[in-house]
Amino acid sequence: MPNTFDDKIRGMLLLGAYGDALGAAQEGQETPTPDPLPTRLVARDMPEWGEAWGTWLPAIVHAKRIGMPTDDTCYRLCVLHPWLAAIADDDRTFDEASLRDFMAALRHEPLYPEWYAFACRDHLTAWLDMFQAQEENRSEGVFSPGVPGIFGLFLYLEMAAVRHGTTPLETFTVYQRQASLDQGYAKAVTGFVATLVSLAVNEAAETASFGDWFFDRARAVLDDLAVSAQAQEVASLRSLLEAMAQLGRELRGETEATLNTVFQQRVLDPPMPPFLDHAFLGGTHDPYRILAQLAATIAHAPDDPAVALRTIAHGCGTTTTLASLLGILLGAWYGAERLSALHTEGLDFQAELDIVETNLTELFHFGLDQHVQIFSRLHSS
Repeated sequence: MPNTFDDKIRGMLLLGAYGDALGAAQEGQETPTPDPLPTRLVARDMPEWGEAWGTWLPAIVHAKRIGMPTDDTCYRLCVLHPWLAAIADDDRTFDEASLRDFMAALRHEPLYPEWYAFACRDHLTAWLDMFQAQEENRSEGVFSPGVPGIFGLFLYLEMAAVRHGTTPLETFTVYQRQASLDQGYAKAVTGFVATLVSLAVNEAAETASFGDWFFDRARAVLDDLAVSAQAQEVASLRSLLEAMAQLGRELRGETEATLNTVFQQRVLDPPMPPFLDHAFLGGTHDPYRILAQLAATIAHAPDDPAVALRTIAHGCGTTTTLASLLGILLGAWYGAERLSALHTEGLDFQAELDIVETNLTELFHFGLDQHVQIFSRLHSS
């Protein structure tokens, strides 16, 4: 099986978009899907919530479509990737001020297709307003002082494939610092997950189990970080990782719905989860809860990305972001060609991936090969 950089980037981009589309039907729900999921999983219609975060597509476009990505994917394709292209051209630098300036300038650029221009500008305006509110220490949605958000998680992770340090500690530090704008005490989560994405893209997927790789590498990264000045963060991450590995293993023979229900009871509902010594502040959007659900799901379905993705997409809370982040990790490790050869009983996984890619191409005019080239240019520079 190939493990080329371009193949892994393509897998990362495609499966991140697939997970995003998959979680759309359950987004914002307070309880997981109550019944065991059907054997055959179909990428679902994207609902329209009528607010800035709900959709980049008018209802007439997605009303009869399946496999529609939401804002998680659109931010990366419309904002992150053009910014990375500008960095590759030496027109921009890799820092927070550069990203914010780029977002502001992007509002004045001609956008195509024209029907999503309004939605894109609406999103950019909303984020920039919240950035300003955070700087001025005034309450403004998810950027209220002390309340961590997940902007850094869903925007920055793909970037870790090409913008990273020479050691896990260096990569962790880069993304921990980059996430300081919106994540407060939880910024270590972005540093940690970004480090794993960087390793997944740049390592050969030789072991049989993604789950084995994930937990082995995660523990090794924490061992590396333990020698730094990150003692509290490392302790919290390690406690979370081990607790969720145990939870996933305990429920491995149970249905996906059982895992999600038990996870909600043990992790989402309690104000003080058993693996942290401080309370969550950000509800289901708290990055520590996001990481906990990723780890528990991987431990529950360590060898089948389709099962893992359908499990996390039918949980509760921010299911588009959860499934998209898991898709990024899975795609970066497997690569596109290896993904296309996987088989899940009762599910034509490749056909569902094709649906999402077709929608990206026909509706958004985003050819994945073009976006892979951006990462290749940065990788070789």
